[in-house]
Amino acid sequence: MAAQDLRYDSYYNFIWYSDNGPWSVRFTAWYTVGLLKRNQGDDVVHAKAALRNILVCQYTEQFDSAWYGTFKLSPDEPDLTPDSDLYPPHIYTTYDPNLSMRRNGTYSEDDNLTLGYFNPAYMRAVMVSWIGHRLNNSTFTDFADLQGQLLLDLFTWNDSNTLGEYDALTYYGMDIWALSAAIKYTPTNSTIKSTAEYVLPALWTDIAAHYNPHLKNLVGPYDRAYTRDMTTHSAILTLWLWARAQIALGAAVVARSRLPPSLLDAWLARTAFLPAAPAAAHCTIKDDLSTRTASSWMEGYGKPHYTNLPYPFPVDPPNVPLDDNPTGSYRRTFTVPKEWGYSQIRLRFEGVDSAFHVWINGEEVGYSQGARNPSEFDVTPFLDFAGSNTLAVSVYQWSDGSYLEDQDQWWLSGIFRDVNLLAFPKSHIQDFFAQTLLDDSYNDATVRVDVTVHGTGTLHLSLYNGDKSTLVLASSTAIPSPSTSPIRLDLALASPRKWTAEDPYLYHLALTLNGQQTVPHRIGVRSAMIANGIFTVNGARVLFRGVNRHEHHASRGRAVGIDLLRHDLLLIKTHNVNAIRTSHQPNDPALYDLADELGFWVTDEADVETHGYASVEEEALPANARELPYEERKELEYEGAGRWTSDDPRWEQAYVDRVRQLVTRDRNHACANDPTRAVHYEGDGRAETADLFSLMYPELRALREFAAAWEDAAEKKRKKKPLVLCEFAHAMGNGPGGLREYMELFYEHPCLQGGWVWEWADHGLEATTSPDGHKYYVYGGDFGDQPNDGTFVMDGLVRSDHSVGPGLVEYKKAIEPVQLVAADVGAGSATVINRYDFSSLEHLACSVSVVQDGSVTSLGTAHVPDISPGQTGAVTFPTLDPGRLREGSHLQLDWTLKHPTAWAAAGHQVATHQLLLAPYTDNNPAVNLSPDAATAISATRTSPAVLTITGPTSTWHSDLATGLLSSWKKKKSSSTTTENLLRTSSPRLTFHRAPTNNDHGSGAATRKNNTTVAVTTAHRPAPPRPARSRVLRRRAHERRWRR
Repeated sequence: MAAQDLRYDSYYNFIWYSDNGPWSVRFTAWYTVGLLKRNQGDDVVHAKAALRNILVCQYTEQFDSAWYGTFKLSPDEPDLTPDSDLYPPHIYTTYDPNLSMRRNGTYSEDDNLTLGYFNPAYMRAVMVSWIGHRLNNSTFTDFADLQGQLLLDLFTWNDSNTLGEYDALTYYGMDIWALSAAIKYTPTNSTIKSTAEYVLPALWTDIAAHYNPHLKNLVGPYDRAYTRDMTTHSAILTLWLWARAQIALGAAVVARSRLPPSLLDAWLARTAFLPAAPAAAHCTIKDDLSTRTASSWMEGYGKPHYTNLPYPFPVDPPNVPLDDNPTGSYRRTFTVPKEWGYSQIRLRFEGVDSAFHVWINGEEVGYSQGARNPSEFDVTPFLDFAGSNTLAVSVYQWSDGSYLEDQDQWWLSGIFRDVNLLAFPKSHIQDFFAQTLLDDSYNDATVRVDVTVHGTGTLHLSLYNGDKSTLVLASSTAIPSPSTSPIRLDLALASPRKWTAEDPYLYHLALTLNGQQTVPHRIGVRSAMIANGIFTVNGARVLFRGVNRHEHHASRGRAVGIDLLRHDLLLIKTHNVNAIRTSHQPNDPALYDLADELGFWVTDEADVETHGYASVEEEALPANARELPYEERKELEYEGAGRWTSDDPRWEQAYVDRVRQLVTRDRNHACANDPTRAVHYEGDGRAETADLFSLMYPELRALREFAAAWEDAAEKKRKKKPLVLCEFAHAMGNGPGGLREYMELFYEHPCLQGGWVWEWADHGLEATTSPDGHKYYVYGGDFGDQPNDGTFVMDGLVRSDHSVGPGLVEYKKAIEPVQLVAADVGAGSATVINRYDFSSLEHLACSVSVVQDGSVTSLGTAHVPDISPGQTGAVTFPTLDPGRLREGSHLQLDWTLKHPTAWAAAGHQVATHQLLLAPYTDNNPAVNLSPDAATAISATRTSPAVLTITGPTSTWHSDLATGLLSSWKKKKSSSTTTENLLRTSSPRLTFHRAPTNNDHGSGAATRKNNTTVAVTTAHRPAPPRPARSRVLRRRAHERRWRR
């Protein structure tokens, strides 16, 4: 509706249509329905006027007029006769049999369900079925069921699985509505409902394989012309013609399919304790296997185990336990679409933890490991293309790769990501790499695509705009002979709209080979580099306001799913966060697509974390080494840890294999082949190999010291790299704290480029009590898992059910993109700072109000000037007499989106400020107690360590070393000198509360006394030794520093 609002001409009351005439009757008719549904403002008035025009035009305009709603021939419409050589020969062997029957007279075209015009009759049948059900009229329901059976007969005749429309691209859109209505509104056991449930998914499969953006939607403007030219030929001609330059949304390969039913679901599964148990290929489908949906082993399978640092098995690389290695067996059947018979078929697993074997039809296909990396197998020689196939998988919880996957999260195994079959033509696109190169002024760009092709043919590259409505650029090249070298295609793009996290505009690439395979790809135009020691994008400094995000679902473990992923990213985005660190492994491919679409800077981590060795070395340190300063102990621990990994020839192959997977098999991973992306590695403390300095949980003092050294002329040459905090502001318990102070330093010093809060979500696993079924969330140790790190897994900004916690609200406030500096309500002006990296404040609306004792007085909408990123400016608003303000009055500014975005609706609040205008009156003023003779008090230093304070009736002695009272004496009466000793020591403040999670992490001493817990802290008046002080300061952060 927002798009149609812009096209609506309120003077003529029509939707503007520029291609084939000034206005569109058809689009206007659809728009009136939206106006009546929305019913806001003048919507009904415009709807009535538009409907009146539509009715008039239907009777006054010529049949071939663009006003009539079935447009004239479009200038770019293909004009090919059915016998054209441009059509491949196999097209003529796949005629739509429905239209063939109509041509030879088997069916006549009347007002019932016909082959050439299916949708109106079927929509009428749906309505008849609904009315018949409401009126309990069997005549109506029987008629509708007969139509439903006819639908199925026509759809499946000769295994065609097509609907007999004159032009499928035009009318499939209406068919989808009709079939969906049949599923939702017709009786549960009716034939029309059951046939619709069968037809609709198959129809979508056909659309997904052939849909083309040139038509802009399924009900396009070309129906009448195609109908007259192709009444004796199949709709597949039209489908094939437009598919030559298609972009199939969300599909990486035209023939890609999650064979119905999906290979991700309906597995038969079991678990055992030994890899030596019967392999999945030999399990019987009886009592030992149960039906399940693939996920982590939680739903009655295996035992979750949580550790932060220690390995949950004996450390003996590359060996893992043989007698305690839980093994899962999976099996399911599937069939291969018959049209894939001449293709190469690959079986792809997006994520299996941690290693697995694969069999098809009883034959071993292969083995793979690397839990968060994809694995792909050529299964063509193992398949039965004519019948049913059995896929079997054995999954092992531990492998030598497990030593690389010690990542402060639950140890969970299973098939937890998508499983797909991919079909590739004989000649196909094997690989491609796309990047954008901006010129020195960041005005014009080159879109460069390197393509590796298996086979020969013609390669075509197309670049479309953001909504795919316009072909921006195109290029083609012939491939006369096979080659393993990439083919380079460059497109010169003048003045492109550039991608940033604040404006995530994406162009659409389509790579097509021989008109048979199309690979779509969305790409943002941007240039990233480190210039003068600052990480920049498109020439501007970027500040990371990020979160660390694990893949975790409270009931499915690492099988997160697209719904929770989208929920997470939308929640992250709407709380002003602009960066995600995929701690600590590559994520589901869907995350990167959504991050491109919604606008996030992504720090993508490799699946190579081995810090469990540091725990082993820490335990082995001698007593004298344990008292060393933190950095010295850390160096000892990591030196020892290195002997367990790359220095160990027995284990070298496991380490090398993971690197080989990253660089070779997974070489499209950005960090492996894109020189424009910075390399981050916190373990490289001196940034000798990494492009950025990185710290975890530093004190503010350490950041100031780094910034001072970086900005010093003598040091700047050495520190040519910026600093980021890959983890900071630990969100456990009542954390995080100090967010505003961190942000002020980030804003003040350009070399401090932000960081990622630890972490996004609590990792509790959902459990229920018996017998009441009360739901709660468990953590380390609740499964009897030993060793474990307890509640350390519960340290997120959102809770385990991903509901918002107070820490996230606080973080949103700390990083809001507009900050209030000062305001003068009498002058109607407020000074603000634009904290965006790239955007002005033009896209925001600012409403101003005064809040007094809970009542809100609106001052209207502020005028916001063009304030550039990082700059300060004044917004103006209607004035208010300061004399009218009551005490406790606050000025409130609310900043909201003017227009909807991909991540939030118009009106979403991005920032809010309150400024105290009228302070409260102090109702308890200080009383002046001027000394006089009767109340005079004197203080005398009676010894080097004692201060004596004397009054008319009392004498106090204080210890100057501690500042505490050592005695207090008071006269019995004003007429005597005799004193009573009231106290011999100072009162001490004694408070009690239960220790928090962060107390435990900071090493506070605790003791149990019956049912209470006392927390004891010790203080000393003199500063400790510098070395010891350093240990104490670090100890609160040690566990996370070692991450």
